[in-house]
Amino acid sequence: MATGFDILTLPKLLVTAARLYPNKLAVIDDERERSVTYTELQTRTVKLANALRDRGVKKGDKVAYMSHDRLECVELLYAANLLGAVWVPQNYRFSPDELVRQMEHCDAEVLFVDERCIETACAALPKLTKLRQGGLVSIGVDSPPEGFADYEAVLASGSEAPFNVEVMPGDICGIIYTSGTTGVAKGVTHSHRSFIGWAMVPVLQNTITSEDNFMNVYPMFHMGGTVLCFVSALAGCSMVVLGSFGP
Repeated sequence: MATGFDILTLPKLLVTAARLYPNKLAVIDDERERSVTYTELQTRTVKLANALRDRGVKKGDKVAYMSHDRLECVELLYAANLLGAVWVPQNYRFSPDELVRQMEHCDAEVLFVDERCIETACAALPKLTKLRQGGLVSIGVDSPPEGFADYEAVLASGSEAPFNVEVMPGDICGIIYTSGTTGVAKGVTHSHRSFIGWAMVPVLQNTITSEDNFMNVYPMFHMGGTVLCFVSALAGCSMVVLGSFGP
């Protein structure tokens, strides 16, 4: 017998949440004092996915981001998966050489970078051999360096046309690197099915409902931080993103 896990993918979680809770806040970006509803998040995700497709990104391509926690990280996760592409978070504490190693290892062709990581990315650029033309995008940078497009400009360039890319539950949704405590970090692939299963755990354990707000305290390059990004759509609740972590 077919179950929801046989048809459900991460982008479908957002589509369903936008239909059931169109005006409910999906993400509250506390550090930047902004928020989006599920309808707004769905619209922005589709526009970003179309903009990435216009830049040549296709199913199976690797889309990396190096950023502190913020709304754009959530949009990138959904947008890449809507295309059938694979997101690869980068540790925002990386040195340029560490960024190069991981980017080259996973064959990432696109890199999104926030304002606090832009210097590291610029220092790594000469050794990033697999980036595609137009594959550098800055987030929250007032004057993007040469070669970087502005995130909001890229998003605005995308249409709201629907997608017909076939994405299946068993397809890879992302690659998350291990801590590397006993050696260099290893890339671990995750499917849509496995990530939805992970996201169900906190929903069931904490009986999270559409009436709740929850705080995502993990960095979004971490397994915990990425999994929790999908809890909100799964439960129809609101997720608070802190930005920079501070004890």
